[in-house]
Amino acid sequence: MNDENEAGVQMTRSEIQNYIEEIIKSFLPNSEECPSKLAEAMNYAMTAGGKRIRPMLMFLAFDAFLEGLDEEERNSKRKLVEPFMAALEMIHTHSLIHDDLPALDNDNVRRGRPTVHVQFDESTAILAGDALLNYAYEIVLGSFSNILSEYRRSSFRDILNDKGFSKLEQTELSGAFDEILYFLTSEDIYIENEEYLLLAGNEINFRQRFQSALDILAQKTGINGMLGGQGLDVQLSGEAMSDADRDYIYKNKTSRLIEAPIMIGACLAGADKETVSQLEKAGESIGLAFQVQDDILDVIGDEKKLGKEIHQDERNEKNTYVASYGMEKSKLFVREESEKAVSIISEYLPESESRDIMISLVNELINREY
Repeated sequence: MNDENEAGVQMTRSEIQNYIEEIIKSFLPNSEECPSKLAEAMNYAMTAGGKRIRPMLMFLAFDAFLEGLDEEERNSKRKLVEPFMAALEMIHTHSLIHDDLPALDNDNVRRGRPTVHVQFDESTAILAGDALLNYAYEIVLGSFSNILSEYRRSSFRDILNDKGFSKLEQTELSGAFDEILYFLTSEDIYIENEEYLLLAGNEINFRQRFQSALDILAQKTGINGMLGGQGLDVQLSGEAMSDADRDYIYKNKTSRLIEAPIMIGACLAGADKETVSQLEKAGESIGLAFQVQDDILDVIGDEKKLGKEIHQDERNEKNTYVASYGMEKSKLFVREESEKAVSIISEYLPESESRDIMISLVNELINREY
């Protein structure tokens, strides 16, 4: 897959967007197999377009830490983040399918197309959402052994490179990696005990990073994250909502799903805990800005550009930031939170083209019309 995306060490935003679409498609279930209707509904929802903000943020956070690596090394390391990118988009799409159901927001249009329960039926839509949520973890966990094998070879190649072996020799020896890893000496290569321990230590570090990323994925999308925010949102629909309740919903329903990709990308790339913690704060600010901008667009947006009906919040009697503070204060809030996020990203992500693209993406949230 990556062979088709070797556009250079640094991809443009357009190339990254195409790369993300290819990654997502590569992980979708086969709709020709049983149960075909369920898989078809899952794929219908996953290929409906959208901004792909979450996998984009994850990729950019990850790739920022790869600055200085050559094309081959980057493509190899990106295999680690790819299943997480697809998984988070599946979890996000599952939430949209369920949000659109008659029991929740009762929406008939999503991204300019009939919603899943309209295109298929309500039962299929419920199961398609459930299946995407579960399938997300299937692909992440299922990819672990292949990624670990690739990571071992990558670490081995690093040692070969340090010893002065040519690229061709590195490729040849890496191909026989499984056979020679546990031999500390051979006629062609000598792996010192310290280097062998380095390989083992790198693997432990890799496993810890993978586990931490999986924990973030689960926690940010579960009952103490996205689903918890959705739950309170539904519980209080049509009722008077306190500022604390509204903030809880905004932070959990929206921000947690923005925090997750930035944290996961940095975590998988090997960022330290302080960096990941600060990027979590940036993600919260982006999420809050994104949600309030959604509130604004629900009042003054263009249905054709949005690909969905407007005035949904008023129709569902939701107490939004716009309803509480008015349009001007809401616009100011979006700007301030976006600027806060940009400040953190500028400080904690390594200087790189990926960081610049992420900052540009965040700034677009201020003026977006859909």
